Amino acid sequence: MDDPRYRTLVYFNTYYESSNVLEDDDETEAAVIGCYSNPNYPLKLVFDTKAVDGVVAVGTPDTEPLLDHRGYIYAYREQVPLEIFTCDKSGVTGTNLRWSIENELRRIVETYPLGSYRTLRRMSDAERDMGGWKLYSVRYVLDYTRVSDDYAPTAPTFTHGVAFTYEGDRVADGAEGTWALTDGGSTVTQTINNERNLYLDLTAFVNDAYTKNGDNLNLSTSTYKRIRFRYKTTGDAKAKIIVGDDDAYAQTVLSETAASTWAVGDVALTTAKTLDHINLHACDGVGTVTYDYVQIYTGNYIIPVVESISPPFMVNDADLPIFGRSGTHTQAGGTQSMRINMVVNLRFEPGSIHWRRDADGGQDGAKDGDYNDTDVFLETMHLGGISSQCLWVWLDLGEPSMQFKARLKEIRPNYGGDVYKAELVWEEYRHGTAASESTSERFGFSL
Repeated sequence: MDDPRYRTLVYFNTYYESSNVLEDDDETEAAVIGCYSNPNYPLKLVFDTKAVDGVVAVGTPDTEPLLDHRGYIYAYREQVPLEIFTCDKSGVTGTNLRWSIENELRRIVETYPLGSYRTLRRMSDAERDMGGWKLYSVRYVLDYTRVSDDYAPTAPTFTHGVAFTYEGDRVADGAEGTWALTDGGSTVTQTINNERNLYLDLTAFVNDAYTKNGDNLNLSTSTYKRIRFRYKTTGDAKAKIIVGDDDAYAQTVLSETAASTWAVGDVALTTAKTLDHINLHACDGVGTVTYDYVQIYTGNYIIPVVESISPPFMVNDADLPIFGRSGTHTQAGGTQSMRINMVVNLRFEPGSIHWRRDADGGQDGAKDGDYNDTDVFLETMHLGGISSQCLWVWLDLGEPSMQFKARLKEIRPNYGGDVYKAELVWEEYRHGTAASESTSERFGFSL
């Protein structure tokens, strides 16, 4: 079934219209067949005894694998030779019929180029004396590219459809209202530390403590289906997160967990509920729990085909020229935010992973949620420019192993001819300084 010759023969037979290829009287349909090249049967007998007027023969292709940024094959470019054969017969002029079949082949490719993205090149024609009769032929090459049936990417991904982000940088004046602390009999304080993260400090433990937002968020979990969060702990304290509506819905999205370095959780929310409140706990013992963020969103968008990723990282050095000194004076000035350059190929959709989302935010259905293949990127940039709830998305590169907050800064689509690609520029988002983070924590190497 994957044989390019078989695919091409099916393509030709499916779209060939016999009424477009006529004999000399411009009324009788010529008898044209498609087959594989070099059959074990003489062409002379095909024309004489099989009542065939023309043959379209499909040859063995040249195949070029196309690789993604990891070196995996995501598609194959096939160049399939097609050769048309005719001869002079009663009521048929071979050269006229040859051109008529050529014209029909061109019509097929012009009308149905998509699916495997076909183009056609005419190579050469010929007339051969076969000893008493002439064989007319012309050679074409059908150039098409098809997605590998085994290609199933799971990354890079980013959060899309962001409805709410708590950045851990406030205890009041946010969309979620004031965070009220319940101590459970323990001695606990909630503050915003110098890294602009929420800091729950248990100095004497009796029972679990938690802080909870005051205003209802009123988020439907049928639309906003996931929650992502980042936290770490010290001492005997553990983190725990419960979301709900203070009535019938209460879901523990993080059970009591200790993490000495930043840890990330990503959990599906119970569907068909209303999420109003988030409870951020400090549990089990003396110590601290630090919450970096909580984000509620629709889903993790898989970028279907990424051809290349380039993540340059630079320092902010000031190199000062000094008269009489051999070499400039370097003044270290911290680091810049990492930028990630991607080239994505919009032409291909591996398996059931589509560029256009479904109405419910998925990527494997009707594609009725977007108008264009780049809509999810335009939406991300648009919301990032107008909404404090979507200043960043969580970007997971997969390979290389990196994941962190990022903003989509730029998209440059190219819709020219057989090129259907886009260049994306992401930039690491910093709400606070990374000075206290390890390299692994900052760039999410071990998440």
